[in-house]
Amino acid sequence: GQYFDSDQNICPYCGNSSIELENVKTELFTDNDEPVSTSTQICDSTMSVDSFSNDFNETTNHNNIDNKNKTTIILIIIAYAFSYLFHLYWIHWASNIPEFYRHNQLMINNVDGYFYGSGAQKILFGMHEYNPRLISVYSYGTAVITAFVVKFFPFISLDTAMLYLPPIISSLVVIPVILIGRLYGNVLWGFLAALIGSIGWSYYNRTLAGYYDTDMFAAMLPMLILYFLLSAIKNKNLIYVVLAGITAIVYPWLYDQGLSIVYAMGIMSFLY
Repeated sequence: GQYFDSDQNICPYCGNSSIELENVKTELFTDNDEPVSTSTQICDSTMSVDSFSNDFNETTNHNNIDNKNKTTIILIIIAYAFSYLFHLYWIHWASNIPEFYRHNQLMINNVDGYFYGSGAQKILFGMHEYNPRLISVYSYGTAVITAFVVKFFPFISLDTAMLYLPPIISSLVVIPVILIGRLYGNVLWGFLAALIGSIGWSYYNRTLAGYYDTDMFAAMLPMLILYFLLSAIKNKNLIYVVLAGITAIVYPWLYDQGLSIVYAMGIMSFLY
């Protein structure tokens, strides 16, 4: 309890006297923890100190957030580069085998990839018009994305896009993994998990450069959905729910076996 004689114009906080005091409404608590509104008088210097303290705290918080964001971005770049370079191993190995070349272009090593490549050819060049499986070619997201890449980056051939898209897309899995670590207060553990997850044995084998198939979306998009759901639960923000819903809708279009994963994640999140 600060007490003072209002007739003496003495600030109860800093002790200044003979200065102009300002009324400041405060809230005191009784022995029963019941708030009681009251007003006291403090001088300009005390108000300035309080204002400076608040500004300092805000600046410190902004700086901490900026540093945290910079650290997160740096770790994402490092983890992505790590994953991408490891996924290029097959190219290094196959480059010494002449049978893997056609028209001086290293070819993909997955049979299913040629189906999606044919879909991209139909979108880009109107080929395979009478192929009954390619009537609804736009229902295959892998073919559509590949055609989009070639169309808007004309210096990249279709064969080259098919060769390098698996490591480019699959390595994006490090982003949601690191963000999940940051969400729970330890971005370093998220970074280490991203390094391990990006080259996990089965995922690594099926997303190597040259393994052109829908598997490059198999783990990356579910991890993104998981991050959005966890963020929605932790932050109680509906925006993350919307983002999770949009990603869940797109996922089966890119990975047709993904419906069961979407259903499982949705049910478990609802029960939680």
